[in-house]
Amino acid sequence: MNRLDLSHVDELIRRALDDFGFPAAQYALAHDMQMIASSSFGDADDSSRFTIFSASKPLFASLILKLIGDGHLTLKTRVSELWPEFAAHGKDAITIEHLLLFTAGIPEWWPVEPEIHDREARRRQAEQLTLSWEPGEATAYHPLSAHWVLAEIVQIVTGSDYREVFRRQITGPLGLPRLELGVAEEDPSGPLPVAKLGRPRPEVVRIMQGVEVTAEQLDAQDDMALAISNNRSVVAAGVPGGGMVSDAASVALFYQHLIHDPGRLWSSELRRSATSEIRNPLPEEPRSGAAANRTIGCLLVSGDEPADISVPELNLRISARHHGEKVSAATFGHGGAGGQIAFADPQRGVSFAYLTNGFNRNYVADLRRSQELIDAVIDAVDAAQGAEGTTA
Repeated sequence: MNRLDLSHVDELIRRALDDFGFPAAQYALAHDMQMIASSSFGDADDSSRFTIFSASKPLFASLILKLIGDGHLTLKTRVSELWPEFAAHGKDAITIEHLLLFTAGIPEWWPVEPEIHDREARRRQAEQLTLSWEPGEATAYHPLSAHWVLAEIVQIVTGSDYREVFRRQITGPLGLPRLELGVAEEDPSGPLPVAKLGRPRPEVVRIMQGVEVTAEQLDAQDDMALAISNNRSVVAAGVPGGGMVSDAASVALFYQHLIHDPGRLWSSELRRSATSEIRNPLPEEPRSGAAANRTIGCLLVSGDEPADISVPELNLRISARHHGEKVSAATFGHGGAGGQIAFADPQRGVSFAYLTNGFNRNYVADLRRSQELIDAVIDAVDAAQGAEGTTA
């Protein structure tokens, strides 16, 4: 893509820094297993790394799929088969697949210090979780719960720390050393600190999610989320569903591996399912009823969803499709808190990652900004690929 022009993408990111006070940002675009563009803004340079929050989820899921392919467990393995104490309070039917699809029925669970550093304490907390619904009957997005349970499963079946297993089984073979789970406190290349931007918006939560919360409650929740990035002790603990640290290039290249898998790291059937097969079509978006469209690792575009989400009270009208209107129906990926973007569009052969350390609490503005940015990237790719086709 020699004629790739990402100037509009750059303009949108600079505007976010100027208008909303984002301290730093970084993006990377890859094609055919190669980086074709990357740039850093604000306080970031090419050596900077960011906490990628929930964009971590497909990466950790890829470890589970690797262990399944290696014969350590299956999607249908019940957690209680490997961890009998987890069956307490009716959780005996929860499977690995339920956890990957967010249909396990367990409530939100957020280990904090000091328990986050204590495996036995985390196990006891997980064992005391009760069911909100029968596994497989409903879905709800949980920032961390499912992946903490999966991390314990990794330790049980491998006998090793899940952070080391992730490095040994995923980032090591893929050649992505700057993508880490559990960065040592003394490591100077840790993530850039995250800044809270704007004020809590309880009215948005009430309208979009049907939940009544106070500004003080939202502020406390945001502080817990930011500890994943700003508390180096928590960063070192390695939060599996939201605490990975990376540069944008490593995330974009990870998605190239999911498209092509040149090293045959994963079972071809499991990789196909993770990148193209919706196994959780249940309604997840309270306001619109839009489907979760979850695979065993990613969010997929295609499926039966409304064309857009319209919220007149917030002057909001955005696409209900994961990753926006302009990506192909085959696109898969997963974003993260604060506007992190990560996806692959296999029909175009591209993968894109955008990372920032500005935690914008204006949820509506953040949705609009993310969609504008993705649309600008796809427009640039289409223009470049069209120009190449014309030249050829």
